[in-house]
Amino acid sequence: MRQTGTSTRVLGTAAALLAALGTAIAAPTALGYQDANQATQAQPAKTASTQDAKAWSGDLWDAAARGDRREFVKLLNLAPNRVRDPMLADSASSLGVSLDEHTVARHEKVAEHREEVAAALATLADTPEPLEREEALLEGMSAAIALHMLADDKEAVLVDEQVKQIVAAADAEARAAEADGRWYAAAEMFERLHALYEDEGTYLADRKRQLKRLSLIALYAPERNHELRSERLVESGEEALPPFNPAGESVEERLEDIEPLMLLYSMVNADRHHVSGSKMKDLLVSGLKGLRLLAETDDLYGAYPQLADENTRSRFIEALASRTADVERAPVANDRTLQEVVRDVQVWNRETVRLPDALVLRVFGDGAMRALDDYTEIIWPYDVRQFERSTRGNFSGIGVSIQMNNKREIQVVTPLDGTPAQRAGVRAEDVITKVNGDPTMGISLNQAVDKITGPKGTPVDITVTRGEEDEEEEITFTIVRDTVELKTVKGWERIDATDDHWNWMIDPIYGIGYVRLTGFTENTTEDFDKALAEMTKQGVQGLILDLRFNRGGLLDQAVEITSRFVDYTKSRKSFGQVVVSTRNERTDGTGMAPERLQRRNSILPEIPVVVLINEGSASASEIVAGAIQDYSKASAAKAVVMGQTSFGKGSVQNVLPIDPERRSSPRALMKLTTQYYVLPGGRMIHRVPGKIEHGVVPDMSVSMLPDQVAESLMLRQEADVLVLDEEGNPPAVEDRPDPSRLISEGMDLQLNAALVLLQSQTRPTADAAAMLPEEKDRRTP
Repeated sequence: MRQTGTSTRVLGTAAALLAALGTAIAAPTALGYQDANQATQAQPAKTASTQDAKAWSGDLWDAAARGDRREFVKLLNLAPNRVRDPMLADSASSLGVSLDEHTVARHEKVAEHREEVAAALATLADTPEPLEREEALLEGMSAAIALHMLADDKEAVLVDEQVKQIVAAADAEARAAEADGRWYAAAEMFERLHALYEDEGTYLADRKRQLKRLSLIALYAPERNHELRSERLVESGEEALPPFNPAGESVEERLEDIEPLMLLYSMVNADRHHVSGSKMKDLLVSGLKGLRLLAETDDLYGAYPQLADENTRSRFIEALASRTADVERAPVANDRTLQEVVRDVQVWNRETVRLPDALVLRVFGDGAMRALDDYTEIIWPYDVRQFERSTRGNFSGIGVSIQMNNKREIQVVTPLDGTPAQRAGVRAEDVITKVNGDPTMGISLNQAVDKITGPKGTPVDITVTRGEEDEEEEITFTIVRDTVELKTVKGWERIDATDDHWNWMIDPIYGIGYVRLTGFTENTTEDFDKALAEMTKQGVQGLILDLRFNRGGLLDQAVEITSRFVDYTKSRKSFGQVVVSTRNERTDGTGMAPERLQRRNSILPEIPVVVLINEGSASASEIVAGAIQDYSKASAAKAVVMGQTSFGKGSVQNVLPIDPERRSSPRALMKLTTQYYVLPGGRMIHRVPGKIEHGVVPDMSVSMLPDQVAESLMLRQEADVLVLDEEGNPPAVEDRPDPSRLISEGMDLQLNAALVLLQSQTRPTADAAAMLPEEKDRRTP
């Protein structure tokens, strides 16, 4: 078993670099970047006493808990003088160097991105050709976004003169591209503008308009969408897409089984139960505008030639515009107004453009829901199966992990151990060329998944090519679909290809466990308990709970996981044992009954825990991190939340049936935002336009540069998947991707900081203790 290594770089390297850079780093810049990692000069080493070690350990934990980064780094750099354990001293001082070096690299990146913004403006000043101008703007906007991400004072970035100039030019370019019908070019530019001003919401309406139009083209004119995407790639200097594959897109299937009552039910539910209050006027106006956008988007005319007739199209648009104005002028809109509008829209359609009734209903409904929030949506009959698959901990399929390779082919990453695909003989790197005889070239990954999955017990024919081009072999497998579990609980290092066989100990010497939750599904708590039982057998003394890039899932699972970390008895004195409550803005602010802690037997409240979060942590993962954080401050848990501020998705979506036949398995659903989550301490974490503060703010902020995030994610993904050979065997241990590089090569500063903090709170095993100076009364520092 490999042990986690630590860097042995010489202490003081970063300090020397800081000194060489001088005041350019030490002083805040015009963009408001602050030097939070002042290097500490190492003192000559001396033998530390037990009392010194205890005090250092407590001080380090306290500095992390209160978010005092300067003191945290100072203590790390003092470790050689204050810590008796040579391994811990080395780990701590190495982390201090890494954090100091990160400060240097961060400031270097700031300077680099400012130069990129200036270079983009210089290119624009030379009046370049249109494509060169667009490329310069995209690069300049990307640099401005990177500046904003790295900034402590984000307001200073937005008012910087050069940033304002690049934004003004990008704004003009985006609007010109939209006016010219270059939808993908406009969307790319507005997306960057929105990313820079996301908290302010300045470009939110522009971004939504682009997404709405592109969604219409993608859903209802897929061949034209394929052409537009291919043209955009060629414009950008990339290869064109392969020829359009009609097998991957079926507009008729998307519109199957849609009925008027599904639309009416969803509109009434939204009006009566949405968190923001009665919205019927807004819903109707947004639905009518969605239909108007459909009629005005000429890229749809090829799929629906009747829209190309200017006379009938104009009559349809005029009717929509007139009714929109009527609704906007009316003091109120109610259920009767809804019925009249939907009836009239259907009549106008039949008298003019004669689009399929189901298309009109779906476009109207989708447009209406955009008046609310990003998470409210109608799940039409075609989409129900995919939605249910995303919320369950399992699905029915063949058990392969697939990706799009650089030739845009559907390629097998690996068959999952013990699944129908592995038993049939599917291998890693096989290219799936056909599903049930239909070619896969040109279809998306989601479309491939839809074709491969299906009811349990049903067969599917999978044709693959295998081998080099000159010796390529085509094989067709007939595979019977079966239930495939999606595991959301992952450990430090795989033992074998079985999805739940992990080494859970990131550091067996200090007894530090590691659990990464990728989501919250039906099986998450059960699998977490199994992992905790394994770690307990191995003498776990501290735990890293990694919730980074966890997009959430089932609330009941978040409550159960939180209950493992909080002392049930102590929690009575704080927050009434609430994990999360809700707030409804449409009434007096009160919401549903709060979710409370469950009494569970767990060692976790008694051992130190570090919870890792970042901007990819959302919803249920924010509830877990925020609740543990609040109870830790109230002394009902011993935990520090570390990393970067989470995403800010703190709203409740209820899934409601909208099938008029009221079946036990509804043909259509709607996902409706009805409440906002409130953490035990009273924080509402949901991100709303114009609200700067959102999400869970970590106790201890540890940032990572974008390239560090990318490198660490890549290594983590590679280590998580053991590619089986043709006989179904995993690679030898020495040939597997080694996750300890995340620490030893300084890729993952957040994980490294969590590990060192927990090492400081635990005692090593007897073998490790033998390496320490003799001591009659050895206690945990």
